[in-house]
Amino acid sequence: MTRHGPSADRASAPVAGHGQARHGALPLAAALAALLLPGASAAFDQTCRFDVECYGTEPCAETDFALRLRPGPDARSVRIADPAGEIVGQIAPSPDAGYAGAPEPTVIGAQTPATRQVLMLLPDGVASYTLHMTDGSAVIRYSGRCEDHE
Repeated sequence: MTRHGPSADRASAPVAGHGQARHGALPLAAALAALLLPGASAAFDQTCRFDVECYGTEPCAETDFALRLRPGPDARSVRIADPAGEIVGQIAPSPDAGYAGAPEPTVIGAQTPATRQVLMLLPDGVASYTLHMTDGSAVIRYSGRCEDHE
């Protein structure tokens, strides 16, 4: 069973992708907002395609989940959309220059009333997305790639 979606709301329905999720967009904590990179949103017009999904402690499986990233309402935000809806995420800087001098990843955080999400984009296009249910019931991890939207 494939479960997905940044707009999933566990408190009211199954995870997005099952047709009954509720949507919401709440800003991240003010502390995160203070760390955001000015002007970073303009670069986002990408599609992320994920081909591996890991639900909790279950074995990972193939998936065909995708996210669309577009510039957000301000320079520090990104719109994150899946077939079930759209939320706004905040761009945060990496804490250092990367492991062993590697380029820094871009980290985007978002939340709904029932989820917390982290999307990490590496400079070479590799992407990792995690969806955490706030009631502690599940973590879903996705692996894939992001490319400029055409």
